[in-house]
Amino acid sequence: MTPSLVVVGRGGAALRRATASSAEQSVNETPTLPSLLRQPRQEAIWAIARPAMAIGFLRTLYGITDAVWIGRLGSVELEAMGAVTFASWMILVLGGVAGTGVHAAASFHEGAGERHRVGATVCDGLWLSGVLSLALISAASPLLGCYFNLLGLSDPGSGAVRAAGEQYLRWTVAGAFPMAAAGAVASGFKGIGLLRPALA
Repeated sequence: MTPSLVVVGRGGAALRRATASSAEQSVNETPTLPSLLRQPRQEAIWAIARPAMAIGFLRTLYGITDAVWIGRLGSVELEAMGAVTFASWMILVLGGVAGTGVHAAASFHEGAGERHRVGATVCDGLWLSGVLSLALISAASPLLGCYFNLLGLSDPGSGAVRAAGEQYLRWTVAGAFPMAAAGAVASGFKGIGLLRPALA
């Protein structure tokens, strides 16, 4: 009985050594997790959320900055800007569609340890930004007429406000693609939790 126990003991030690060697090899072959996934869950969520919150705050300042400078042009121009606030907000939202998708997909790829796929996702977002911007530019003229008619700015007395508002919105539409493209690129950085490049 003793010899067989010795054999089993030796076999068990060999088996333990083989198992440990296999586990060590498996660990060495496992790709290193992205830094975001090595953080505690709460910290990782904040790393992704902070850039989005900061950019949202800056976008709020966008309208305030416009109001300060346009107010210096006169009351008609400031009234026109107030009239087109909702339309300009809709343009910003439409321009942000691609960025929202990029943010979600980039976060997913980062979580899956596939950061190399984020670049292609940003490219897709840029293409979508271009398509949406072209659609917006094409539809701008008829939509602007409907918008101002709905606001009741169709009578002759409001002609100056309407003209200033139309000019403001046309420039906003013309700038839709740069805004959307910048948002798509920034969202790629936000998705992987990089605040400084996103803000830049």
